[in-house]
Amino acid sequence: MSAMHKVEATALIVSVLLAPFVLSAAQAIDAGCRAATPSDQAQRAARGIPETFQVCPGDVQALGIGQNFEQWYDRLKTQSPCNRNTCTLSCRTRNTGAQVCGPTATRWNSIGCHPNNRTAIFPTVSHGFAAHIELLRRYCGERGRCTIGSVVQQWTATVGDRPAYANFVSRNAGIPANQVYDPNDIDLVGRLALAMSCFEAGSMPYSAAELKQGLAMAAGGARVPVPANVGQLLEESLQGGYASNPGYSPNSSPGSWAYPPSSASQSNYRPPPPPPMQPLIQSPSRPEPKPDLPLTLPPTNNLGASGTNVPSALLIIAQSPRISRGGTALISWVSVGMKPDSCSVTQNGSLFARGNQGSKIFSSALTGSPGSARVVLSCVSISGSTLERDITITVL
Repeated sequence: MSAMHKVEATALIVSVLLAPFVLSAAQAIDAGCRAATPSDQAQRAARGIPETFQVCPGDVQALGIGQNFEQWYDRLKTQSPCNRNTCTLSCRTRNTGAQVCGPTATRWNSIGCHPNNRTAIFPTVSHGFAAHIELLRRYCGERGRCTIGSVVQQWTATVGDRPAYANFVSRNAGIPANQVYDPNDIDLVGRLALAMSCFEAGSMPYSAAELKQGLAMAAGGARVPVPANVGQLLEESLQGGYASNPGYSPNSSPGSWAYPPSSASQSNYRPPPPPPMQPLIQSPSRPEPKPDLPLTLPPTNNLGASGTNVPSALLIIAQSPRISRGGTALISWVSVGMKPDSCSVTQNGSLFARGNQGSKIFSSALTGSPGSARVVLSCVSISGSTLERDITITVL
């Protein structure tokens, strides 16, 4: 039992439950710590941090996360293009960094991949912003890309966009483009992600509240529950229209570590070894991480923040549900809450494709003559039930 629990467990539990803000004689404050105030406890609750009767040096950073976030957001919203609310692809997919599907997106409950560049689809903007921040931390802590300039080299493969992108983020995050940033300075990484969100969207269609919630989540706070209407969210992302970003021509794969050749051939910059990544929130009630782990992350699974299963949902769409004979149509499908590799797509009873998500070209040659083809997505959910969705493609 730790030093903060120097009394009988029963007495301490009763004291904390009945009077969490009042120290009893049974509660001893550790050296270097102070008694927690109601304000401290409110901030802990907002960030999903377990309540304790004291605040220690390791907790101060956690309780101060995001204190100036609204000021940086308001400053960004006063200038072009961030003063616009146009919804582009990153907005439509609730993906502030426009990152592609990958392990980081999966860890933050991505619910599918958009056919446009396999852009990850998130259930909420908060999830997307948290994934954005984590990816920036990983760029530095795991790949040594610890400056805005070196990050942008990987984030976009379009060489002509890089100088403008780096300068925009540098100016609006308050850090030189060639200055090494600390991945453990969560507020700074949050400012980088905030500025990048505007550049990626060519606007700022997100609220300060939902972005700040994502910042708290990335720092180790409680996750926003995945909404129950996952199917509707998928449909909005895949079928809803979105505007183009005239100031940016994205052609990148930020969720991949396959660096474009230009990163190696055109850059002479070699950043110093990045500072070691540490868990962002330390609490006396949480075990210390193993020293050989640069970043402590929860395991990837199909559970939401509360430990409940993510709602199951399927969606399959055709880019062109009516095609001429000899024509083609792109079919895309996604699933959430399904067993791994349990989905298959059939066309008029014949196997068309496998995979829990993907896209494939449908050719009218498969039908042989004018008519219609029924395309069915079938998956097995985590609970073991079989779910199906279907579409019909008409060949004229």
